[in-house]
Amino acid sequence: MQRIVCFVSGSATLKVVFGVLALVVATTPLVYIIEAPERDRARDHLKWLVLVDASGRPGGGGAVREILEDFNRRGSKSLAGLRLREKDLAGLQLPEAALVRVDFSGTVLAGANFSRADLSNVVLDGGNLRAANLSQARLPGATARNVDLREANLSRIDGHEVDFSGADLRGANFNEAYLYMASFRSADLTGVRLGMTLASGGRYRGTDMTAAMSGGPDLRLADFTGARLAGADLTAALLEGNRFTRAILNGASLRGAQLRQADFTGAQLKDSDLTRAQLNGSILREADLAGATLTGADLSGADLANARLDAAVVGRVDWFKWLTELALPPVRITEIASQWRVIESQASNGQTRFVIQANRQPAAASTANSN
Repeated sequence: MQRIVCFVSGSATLKVVFGVLALVVATTPLVYIIEAPERDRARDHLKWLVLVDASGRPGGGGAVREILEDFNRRGSKSLAGLRLREKDLAGLQLPEAALVRVDFSGTVLAGANFSRADLSNVVLDGGNLRAANLSQARLPGATARNVDLREANLSRIDGHEVDFSGADLRGANFNEAYLYMASFRSADLTGVRLGMTLASGGRYRGTDMTAAMSGGPDLRLADFTGARLAGADLTAALLEGNRFTRAILNGASLRGAQLRQADFTGAQLKDSDLTRAQLNGSILREADLAGATLTGADLSGADLANARLDAAVVGRVDWFKWLTELALPPVRITEIASQWRVIESQASNGQTRFVIQANRQPAAASTANSN
């Protein structure tokens, strides 16, 4: 045995062999670490191929969801420009993701999380984003036509020029959203709060109230043509120049709203509250204002031609005379005043109010005229 040990220790060849083995053992972990990025790139490439393959056919929701969330979590791959149409990606978690120009047409994204994500020019047409979280997301130029966005969180989004045509937005949260020039044509916003809220803990009078309002979205030049806004809260909303042609706003609150130059042609505003609304230069042709409250509303230069004013509530019994004496009276107000009159009425609380009624020609006079 001693001879064997001496032979081994004295053999130069075996020393070299053992040295090589020791080097291999020592360097194997290092080689593995060095090659790790290459392996990750290969693995990411395979995952990307799965996404590309999935873009050409429906289905594959589970695998796609896992890959997208992994890429976003590691920030290892740009997700811009993907086509992910008609898939079930409910509950997808992609906060702060870069999703520019991604096509989600017809995809189920109910309960998904896109908070603070970049969704510029994304396509969501026909999809389901019910209860999805898009808080603080960027959506400029996005299309969301005929999308289910009920109860979605759209607070503080950058949504300028977003197309929400035909979308179901009931129960959605638009708190402090930027919606400049957005389109809501034929969208359903029934009961949605799009107005401002009064800051708590204070008392305000007159113009002081405007400064005390906060929390509403920026809706300048947004298009609400044919939209359903029954019961919506647009209190103190900035809606100058907006289009509400044929929109349904029955029972909506527009108290103190800025509606200069707005177009309400053919709109339904029955029982709406327009108290102190700024309607200077607005178009109310053929609008249905039956039962609406117009107390303190500014109608300077407004067009009320063929508007229905039955049972509308105003602030004074000589309201029509007062309108004719404005520096800029409503269009053809003298002709309109001949068709309507204001009478005193008792409200349910016992207070006196002033209500508009149609002027009806006495029966005798009508008979005489017919002869």
